[in-house]
Amino acid sequence: MGRLLAPLYKMLTQNKTVRPTDLLLRCYAKKVGKDKWYAVCVDLNLDAEGSSFVDVKRSMDNAIIGYLQTVFETNSPASIPDLLRRQAPLKDRIKYYLAKRLRIASPFYEAIPVHLAHRCA
Repeated sequence: MGRLLAPLYKMLTQNKTVRPTDLLLRCYAKKVGKDKWYAVCVDLNLDAEGSSFVDVKRSMDNAIIGYLQTVFETNSPASIPDLLRRQAPLKDRIKYYLAKRLRIASPFYEAIPVHLAHRCA
């Protein structure tokens, strides 16, 4: 399971306290053309496109919400850990850290929607 999602899932299923930092997913966005941005969530292996940084962040937020809603609404709670084990390929994780370090792209965090968390338990 992803670096952030494994402890979160464990906390949610064991009724432990969740810290705000446990609800953050690592993402980055990069301008790839005129009026075209591309974003990746390295913790869920999701991507999104948009016409601006704000637009691509909004698209990523929608992708995360849609994916997590689908995961937490499954009829097989035992499959949730496997569905959350979607870490992006190594090249995308390296790009995220390079974006953070060298500012070659725009790293950002997306919050896991709290209203979905109760579906884990």
